[in-house]
Amino acid sequence: MARQVIGSVQPYVLGDDIECYLERVELYLEVNKVDETRKTGYLLTIGGAELFDVARKVCSPEDPKKMKADLVAGVADQELRRKLLADRALDYETAFNIALSWDAAKQQNEEMRTNEEQTAEIAT
Repeated sequence: MARQVIGSVQPYVLGDDIECYLERVELYLEVNKVDETRKTGYLLTIGGAELFDVARKVCSPEDPKKMKADLVAGVADQELRRKLLADRALDYETAFNIALSWDAAKQQNEEMRTNEEQTAEIAT
């Protein structure tokens, strides 16, 4: 007999409050009695394409499902790796939050740089 799923969680939208999103996911996993060993897979599945893409970038070239087992070794970005290693109380959720914030900041920085270049071109 198939198990009844209670509730749903929409995919994560980059820029939304990740802590609020993760709380909702945790509640979803709790009410659906998802085993601890399957939570990472659920998060990567229901989190949507943007969340999965960030996880792939952070874990590159590792498989994102293995992130919990090895939080830092698969991080491709050297600056992000140093930041994660500096956190003594690093756990999966903290690493994930830092990585999402890091990626969002890099995207915003790139957009600002592009806007500044366009403004400079217009001014000349």
